[in-house]
Order: sequence, then C-alpha cells, then structure tokens
Amino acid sequence: MRKMTYRRINKPSEIIRTIMLLPALVVLIILIILRPNPSYPLWAIIIGAGSIISYLGIMTYFCIKQKCYVQLARTYATIFIAIAGFLMIRYNN
Repeated sequence: MRKMTYRRINKPSEIIRTIMLLPALVVLIILIILRPNPSYPLWAIIIGAGSIISYLGIMTYFCIKQKCYVQLARTYATIFIAIAGFLMIRYNN
C-alpha cells in the first residue's frame, strides 16, 4: 500500500491562517453565550461567513498554486463538517 505524504503549504503562514479564522471563532463563542432565538443576528452571519469564506479563498488559491489538493479537500471537509455540526447542535435544542 502506498503511503500518502502531504506537502507543506508554504504560504500563508499558520499565524495568518489563524488570524483569518479568529473572527469566526469569536462570533461562535458569543453566539453560544447569548443563545439568540429564533435566528442568528445579521452581524454574526456576516462576520462569521466573511471570515470562513476569506480563509477558504486564500487556502484554495495557495493550495492550487502549490498543487496540494489533498490538504485542500481536507480543509473543505473539516470546515463543512464543523458548520454542519454547529447547526445540528444549534437547531436540535
């Protein structure tokens, strides 16, 4: 069986990637604390979605440029599973 090796993404750095996702994390924590009913505030949707979309856009650009498609697929799968999990927890209560 062939061992899969992953390429290291050179740009952007881990610090920049973390900073790009930080607004989404802050919004998520605020929403967990406030528990808005029945829907999310518009500002939370805009900030969270903007943060995640910009992160996925930058990662898509650099992964395609550096030909590291497996990491790109894993990144998309992780983000979508996290969003689906959050929504299932949110609307299950």
